[in-house]
Amino acid sequence: MPARRGPKADPENAEIMRLQKQNAALEGKLAKAEQVIDIQGKVYALLRACAGESADQLDLPPWNKRSSK
Repeated sequence: MPARRGPKADPENAEIMRLQKQNAALEGKLAKAEQVIDIQGKVYALLRACAGESADQLDLPPWNKRSSK
């Protein structure tokens, strides 16, 4: 097999490129997760508003329930 022509690939540069690509993908996932969390908060607020006084009766996870202090 003939040797490749041109400059040899710099392993550091290849690692930097890989990390930049991974970082961009993670930033995209983070943006989507932030949008989902924002929508969940709006849905929760809407449900509480629709439930009115009985909002405390909603079957919510314990971390979402208001403390009665």
